[in-house]
Amino acid sequence: MEDLRVMELNNSHTEFSLSWPGQMLTSLRTLCLDYCVLDTGTSSMLGYMMQLEMLSFFKSRLQGDQFPVEIARLSNLKSLDLRVERSQQPLPHGILSSLKKLEELYMGSPHHLRLGRDKEEERGCLEEIVSLSCLECLQIHVYDLNLLFQLLHQLPIQRLLRFHIVGADHKINQRDLTREYQFRNSFELIYYRYKKRRFVFKQALDPIVSSIVKRAENLTFEGVPCLRNLVSDLDEDGFVNLRRLKLDHEVHQCLIESTTNLVARQVFENLVFMELDHVNLEEICRGNLPPRCFSQLREMKLKYTNIKHLWKGPIEPPSLCSLRTVELRYCHRIVTLFSQSTLKCLVKLQKLVVHQCTNLESIVMREESVNEEVLELPLLETLVMQESGCLCFDSKRETARAFLNQVSLPRLEGLQIKTYRHRPKELVGDGMHSGYLENLKYLQITDSCIGCIAKADGVTILQNLQKLVVNSHGMQLLFEFEGLKVPVLTKTELEILPKLESLELQQSSGLTRIWRNFPRGVRVFQNLRKLIVWECKLLKFLFDPPCVANMLVSLEVLEISDCSEMYGVIGGELGEDQISQEDDAQQQDIVGKHRESSALERSNKLEFVFPKLSSLILIGLPNLLSFAGSRREECELKFPCLTHLKILLCRQLKQLCPGKLDAPNLEKVEVVENAIPVDLKVH
Repeated sequence: MEDLRVMELNNSHTEFSLSWPGQMLTSLRTLCLDYCVLDTGTSSMLGYMMQLEMLSFFKSRLQGDQFPVEIARLSNLKSLDLRVERSQQPLPHGILSSLKKLEELYMGSPHHLRLGRDKEEERGCLEEIVSLSCLECLQIHVYDLNLLFQLLHQLPIQRLLRFHIVGADHKINQRDLTREYQFRNSFELIYYRYKKRRFVFKQALDPIVSSIVKRAENLTFEGVPCLRNLVSDLDEDGFVNLRRLKLDHEVHQCLIESTTNLVARQVFENLVFMELDHVNLEEICRGNLPPRCFSQLREMKLKYTNIKHLWKGPIEPPSLCSLRTVELRYCHRIVTLFSQSTLKCLVKLQKLVVHQCTNLESIVMREESVNEEVLELPLLETLVMQESGCLCFDSKRETARAFLNQVSLPRLEGLQIKTYRHRPKELVGDGMHSGYLENLKYLQITDSCIGCIAKADGVTILQNLQKLVVNSHGMQLLFEFEGLKVPVLTKTELEILPKLESLELQQSSGLTRIWRNFPRGVRVFQNLRKLIVWECKLLKFLFDPPCVANMLVSLEVLEISDCSEMYGVIGGELGEDQISQEDDAQQQDIVGKHRESSALERSNKLEFVFPKLSSLILIGLPNLLSFAGSRREECELKFPCLTHLKILLCRQLKQLCPGKLDAPNLEKVEVVENAIPVDLKVH
C-alpha cells in the first residue's frame, strides 16, 4: 500500500485503533471519509499522512471527545471539507492558520460545526481564514452579521475564484448539506430583527456588499429593508454576472429604474431564475425595459407581491425570449400579465401558473390596433388558473362569451381552471379552430362559473383529450351539439373525444346532462376506460340518449355515487328535442329515420353490451329504479368481463334491468343497506 494515492472509506462506522498501520499510507494524497461515523483514533491516523493534499469529512459524524487536531500538521493540504453532519467539539484554534497552502475550504454551517465556543473564539476562527493567503474557494455560513462584515472587510474578496457565503442575524433553519464543489459564486444576506432596520440598511449599502454582489451569480436577500431601487442601490453596472435572484420580505419601489439616463446598458442580461416572495414591490421596471434585459431569464416566480402589471411599455426581443416558466401566487393587485406585443417575446414559454390572484382580469391585454389578431403562445404546455378572478384569456371584451377565443396554444397539454366572478358561456369559443388546442390531453375545471366546455364545432378541437375532470357548481352541461356540422353523405361517423380515457364528474351540483342536442352520425367515448360520477345531484341519466351506452366499448370502471335525482344510468327514448335542429331537407330526413328506428327499438328486445366493464359501483342513489332506466321492459344487459359489483344505499332499486343480465365472470357482489332486495337475474 506504500504507493496508494487515493482512498475512500464512505458510508461506514470506522474506528482507527492505535495499531492501525497508518504508516503504510504516507504517500496518500486524497482521503475521503464521507457519510461516516468516526470514533477515537481518527486524529492519530491522520498524523501519518504528511503528503495529504485533499481531506473530506462530508456529512460524517465526529464522535470523539476531541476534534482531530492532527489536521494542523497536514502542511501540504490544499482542500479541506469540514461540512460534517455533526461534531461534538467546535473547531479548535490554530488548525486553519497552520494550513498555509490551503486553497479550498468548505465549512458548512454552525448547525453542523461551530467555529468556536463563544463570540471571541468565532472571531478568532474568521481571522484564521483571512490569514490563508492561498485561499481561492470559500464556503461558509456566519450567523452573526457583525462577524460577517468583519470577514468581508478583511478577506480579499477579489482573490476568491469561488465563494458561497451566507450571513444571517440569527440561526436560520438547518439546511441539508449539498456535496457541491464547482458551485457558482453565491451570496445570501438574511435579516429578520426589525428593531435594527436602519443599522442593517447601512450595512446593506456598505461598499463591501456591493463588491461581492457584483461578482455573485446567485444572490439572496431576505428581510433587508428599504432598498429603493435594487440596481442603482447595489450594482449600477446592472448585475451582469447574476444568474439567480431571490428576494424575500423586501421593500422596493422597483428593481430597475430606466426613466433616467443612469441605468446601465446591460441589466440582468444573464439572469436565469428570479423569485420574489413577500416583496412590497410597485413594479419590476419603472420605464421601458432596457435592451437585452432578462434575455436569458428562464423561470420567474412571484408570491405575495403587490405589483399591478408584470411588464409595462414596449418590450423587444431578445428580452424574455428565453422565458419558460411563470408562476404567480397570491398577487392580489395584479390585473393583467402581458401586453399583446409582449407575446412575440414569449416564444419559449412552456408553463404558466396563476394561483389566487383575485383581481386578475386577463392574461393578455389586447391592443386596439391588432384587436382581431389570433393570440399565440406556440410552446405553452401547461396552463393553470386557480382561484383567480380572470374573466378570459384576453381583454378583448368584458362580456366575453368564452374563456378561450382566437387563442392558439398548439402545444398545450394540460389546462386547469378555477375562476369566479364572471360567467363566460363556454370554455372554448367559436373563434377557436382546428390546431389551436390540438395537443390538449388533460383538462380540469373546478368551481368555475363557465356554462359549458364547448358548443357546436368547438367540441371537435378536443380530439386528443385523454382525461377530463369537472368539479363545478355552475356548469349545466359539458357539451352543446346544436350547430355541429355532421357529414350526412358518408357512412363514417364523426368521432367526438376519440382519445378520452378518463372522465370524472365531481360535486357538480348544477349539472343536468353531459350533452344536449345529440345528433345522429356521431360517435363518442369509444376509448373511455374510467368514468367516475360523484355528487351530481341534478343528473337524472348518465347515458342519454341510450345509444351512447353501446359506444362504450372500452369502459372498464364505472362508479356513480351520491346523485340524488338519478333514475337510471341509461336514459330514455331519444326524442326530437335531443336531435340538433337543422332546417335543411337532409336533417329532416335524419329525424324521420330516427323516428323509425325508435319505433323499431320499442317493438324489439334491446341489448346493451359493455364488453370490457370489470367494476360497477352504485352508491347513494336513492331514486335509482333500474340501471337501464324506467321505460325498458325487455332490455338486456351484458357484462362479459364484470367481476366486481357493489350496490349501496340505492333504496328504490329493485333490479338492474327488467330483462336478462349476463355477467358470467362475476366474482364479488356487495349489496348493502338497500330497502328493497335487488334481484340481479344473473344468467
